[in-house]
Amino acid sequence: MVSHAALQALTPLSLVRPAERTPQLFDAVMEMYHAVLPNVGRRFMRKYLSRAHIHTLVLLLPEAPADDCQDAVQPAAESEPESESESASDADGSERTSASDRSLHGEEEPSASIGQTDSHPPPGAGGGVTPSSLTADVPDARRRLVGCVSFEYGTRLGQRLVQVSLLGVSLNYQRHGVGKKLVRALLEGEGTPARPEAAIAWADHRAVPFFRQFGFSDDAILCARYREISEPWERSVLMSAQLPPPLPPLSDGSASARWVEEAAFEEQIAAWRHSRLLEYSKELALVERLQAEIRMLREKVVRQQGHAAYLAAENAQLKRDKLAMRKEFDAYRQLRSTQYEADAEAAANESAVPLSTLPSTPPSTPPSTPPSLREGNEVPMAATSPLLEEEHGQSELHAELQVPAETFLVAHTCSAYSNTTQPMPSSTTLLFHPEQLSRCKPGVESAVFRLHRSIAPCAADAARLQLRYERCRASLNQPELQLRLFYAAPRKELEAVLSRGFTELPSTDLGLEVYGRGWYFSKYASHAHHYNGGSSCVLIAQVAVGNAETVVRRDAGRGAPSNGFDSIVIPGRMLPSQSHLEAEDKSRWKAGGNDRNRSPVNEEYVIFDGSQALPLYILEYELASADSF
Repeated sequence: MVSHAALQALTPLSLVRPAERTPQLFDAVMEMYHAVLPNVGRRFMRKYLSRAHIHTLVLLLPEAPADDCQDAVQPAAESEPESESESASDADGSERTSASDRSLHGEEEPSASIGQTDSHPPPGAGGGVTPSSLTADVPDARRRLVGCVSFEYGTRLGQRLVQVSLLGVSLNYQRHGVGKKLVRALLEGEGTPARPEAAIAWADHRAVPFFRQFGFSDDAILCARYREISEPWERSVLMSAQLPPPLPPLSDGSASARWVEEAAFEEQIAAWRHSRLLEYSKELALVERLQAEIRMLREKVVRQQGHAAYLAAENAQLKRDKLAMRKEFDAYRQLRSTQYEADAEAAANESAVPLSTLPSTPPSTPPSTPPSLREGNEVPMAATSPLLEEEHGQSELHAELQVPAETFLVAHTCSAYSNTTQPMPSSTTLLFHPEQLSRCKPGVESAVFRLHRSIAPCAADAARLQLRYERCRASLNQPELQLRLFYAAPRKELEAVLSRGFTELPSTDLGLEVYGRGWYFSKYASHAHHYNGGSSCVLIAQVAVGNAETVVRRDAGRGAPSNGFDSIVIPGRMLPSQSHLEAEDKSRWKAGGNDRNRSPVNEEYVIFDGSQALPLYILEYELASADSF
């Protein structure tokens, strides 16, 4: 066994190019790597070591040892921990170099093979064997081989770079630091044309502590640049080391002076200072810009917070105003209901004489007057009228006038109630009551309705609309709440509604849909008729209002009630222009004209789903002043 001191005195030798390598030494190196990595086949190992850019440093004994222990080379993984780290790095490199054909030579600066000629031997050849002797057969190469390291060398990224690929050490000499000696010699420039400036290696977790002894680091930032020139190996960590330049010998002053002069140390420091200053200025400019942007963003955030606080306060004020208006509107509705009840009670008390009996001396009657209306005869009651029997809208009118239906007098002519001698057409039915003179809504003062006829939908349309209405009503929040309301529109639209239902929004150009895009219904025919465009027709519909939301804030863009509600109830819209009535008879109608602000509040219901309303009848009527009776 060779002593430790003798091993440390040996100098690694460089193999020549693959074409000039001796068969015995080449086979010995391949066998050592195969012993360390038994899973790698000899064929692949021979192919890999024969590449032109793969170089190898070997450590040979001066002569074969007396014992034959060298013949039994075993994998380094079975040795102690120190040698285990060395062999682990070898195993990592040899196992994964096959996955990458990328060489450190690249296209930048191809490196010459180490030890090509005898005139340029590698430095420090020793151990009793000269580099030139490696071109011939080395006797007992397998027994004399202590360790070997294979590597790649080239100039990449502006540096002289060496990559450690394979490292193998004989089992009997692993305790003597042979692997460290080979790696240290490689990093110091043994076997390379020039001293490398950086080194890299792909190592698994067992070899990481071994390479850290030589200044290698697995820092991701430091190793990131080398990932571009070396493909990753599986189960390996990329490690890199920046190698310091060699120091001149202190004993030789002239050599030291030449080294300082050649290195231009001061210039390097100046260049370093200048580059650092430029980088600092760029970083400072970037930081200042980021600081300015952050300050601007903070100012925007502060402004947005102030704006949000202002909007929150305004929203709270609007909510308070809405609540106050809702309370005021509820109080108004209660007051109006109380007034109507008082008026109805007063009218009932004043009607001491039944209206079903005429005076004993009625005015003269033309010959064409029916016998039932002549002197001494009672006037037929409302039940004798076919229109009243079918109740085609008259019950709603009775409710609007707040008098019982039996108090209405029905006749086929109006000669018994007026001074005129011109009879009405026989197809005209007249509803009349004195209270009606004061119950008519604004827009027509002292006027009464003359109902001509009512139009009902056909049986097929009625059944289809009824089915759609019931399906929609079942999906409401309060399906049991239904009202009979009046709807007004031009006659053609009413006829379309009677046959197809409420499928299309009204095409009014009056700009009166100030509470949303929907269908507006009124409890009073005398209020709804202002929106029929002069057609003298209104429609009675069964409306499933459901859970109605009280709304007082105008919003022409509203398309649906709030969540949990089925419809909305509003205080009423301003009446449209009554210029067509004024042109007919200004003195008799005294209409509001273009002054829409004179119109009082009249409660209306708005639905946004046409299936909530079922059209029942179209009522044709005409308005007559009280002077004509």
